[in-house]
Amino acid sequence: MSPTHTAWRQVPGLAAVMLLGTACLQPPDASGGVPFGLGGLFDGASTSYTVGGTATGVPPHGLSLTDNADSTVIVASGNYLFPGRLQSGATYHVEVAEQPPTLFCSVSNHAGTVASSDVSNVDVSCACALHLGDCNGTLADGCETNVASSNLNCGACNHACAGGETCQSGTCSAPVLYRPVGLAGGVAESTVTGGGWEACIVGGFGSTTPQQDLLEHCSKAHIMVACRPAGSAQLTWLAWTSREVALAADAWSISSNGATWTSSFGQYMEATDGTNFIWWGYAWDTTDPDDPELVLADGGCGPDDISTDDWEFVVYQAD
Repeated sequence: MSPTHTAWRQVPGLAAVMLLGTACLQPPDASGGVPFGLGGLFDGASTSYTVGGTATGVPPHGLSLTDNADSTVIVASGNYLFPGRLQSGATYHVEVAEQPPTLFCSVSNHAGTVASSDVSNVDVSCACALHLGDCNGTLADGCETNVASSNLNCGACNHACAGGETCQSGTCSAPVLYRPVGLAGGVAESTVTGGGWEACIVGGFGSTTPQQDLLEHCSKAHIMVACRPAGSAQLTWLAWTSREVALAADAWSISSNGATWTSSFGQYMEATDGTNFIWWGYAWDTTDPDDPELVLADGGCGPDDISTDDWEFVVYQAD
């Protein structure tokens, strides 16, 4: 009996086998393989393979993936591997365990059968979810901007809408102009400003607003006049017409958009539906007698002709 050995070596033309701590030498079988009953120690049946791929756009807090019962967490973009190994013929099915906030991560080549080599093409790609964008370039807060509604980043980061346009479903669009008929009552100011109008003058009934300010600041094609308690978000009455009608230089009375507009340069402007009124009066401010100034000195609102100092008129404009 030869001594017991703790190691074996391959002798040319022979297969070395470790059995019961005794080194035995046996010739290969007729096919050149390992002798019967010992093949499992040397053929590919015991070989296992890894599953992994490349990840891009992984958020700072990592991304969890699952492959059947196996799981791993990708902590950064780059190559990754599942910790477990699979035998040849085993199947894999890789999924994102939970989508990260504001991102959508997809897996390509996510399922298949292991052949006789490592699987290295299960790639993961993370990008901003639908209608979101990383417009500040800070990965830590993810995709923070809704590009479907941001006027500064409409449809894509750094794509700003032009003045007067709003971002709707990722497209810059001119607003549909709010066009009431006659004198409209009890209208939220947000309805007006959200309908394409912008305030150009606000003046108290008891204050003096230079007419020149009105002409300079309210220069767009359409004018809307409104009255309300000072500072209220609700407009008590309003009406609109062309700038030419509202700020006429010559005295006239004309029907426009369901209201009668009467203007007399240097005296007053009035819009009425026969029951309700919005008006302001002009006066000459002679504080400087050498340079008198035409101002909007007072006004009135509604069927009761409210004209107290705690009320005000608002002028809006739109193209």
